[in-house]
Amino acid sequence: MSIELNKLTHEYRKDGTLYDPVTQVCSSVLHTESPWWKVDHQLRGTFVHSITEAVDDGEWDPRLTVFPDSLGWGDAAKDKIIQRGFAYQRFMDETGFKAIKKEFIVYSDVLQIAGTIDKFGIFTKGRYAGWKAIVDIKSGEPTPSAIIQVALYEILLDECQPEQRGEPKLRVILHLREDGTCRPEYRHANNGYNDRMEAISIVNTYRFMKRHKLL
Repeated sequence: MSIELNKLTHEYRKDGTLYDPVTQVCSSVLHTESPWWKVDHQLRGTFVHSITEAVDDGEWDPRLTVFPDSLGWGDAAKDKIIQRGFAYQRFMDETGFKAIKKEFIVYSDVLQIAGTIDKFGIFTKGRYAGWKAIVDIKSGEPTPSAIIQVALYEILLDECQPEQRGEPKLRVILHLREDGTCRPEYRHANNGYNDRMEAISIVNTYRFMKRHKLL
């Protein structure tokens, strides 16, 4: 049986067993939830993700992007979201990134955690041409926990798709800014990063904290 996500509760279950979300593991141990977080931030992220998917499919027209009046957003707030769409277009133009899969669940039966990868694809030009990549979209300022988040995604992807294990992959934290620029952070083992090792340590710490009721 495949794993299922309840989008309302953000719970992942497989055969009735609850798997902890990657984002919950990271935020619980690293305390990265911002006290200034607002519902608008989540809505912004939802719109930005939808726009990037339309860009992937070559179907995004910023002139036709509509925001519900019920949100109460002014023109300035709407334009900041549109600019993030342009930022993603620039990223694609510069790297030739082609999305192979979008918004798909990965999980580990060993670690009993799960998460949803924004995009998995391949770069077709530039420094990393030919490399496959996990791309995590950030419409707000990324926190250091994003490094652990994408490392866990790679670990889970390798378990779900063992045929790709050992294949060189990039982990990209892509910050889409409100001024239409983007800032990709590239992480991979060849650069000497021990992200995967640190990510497993975070999971172990999370398990310890849950076992001893420290969460």
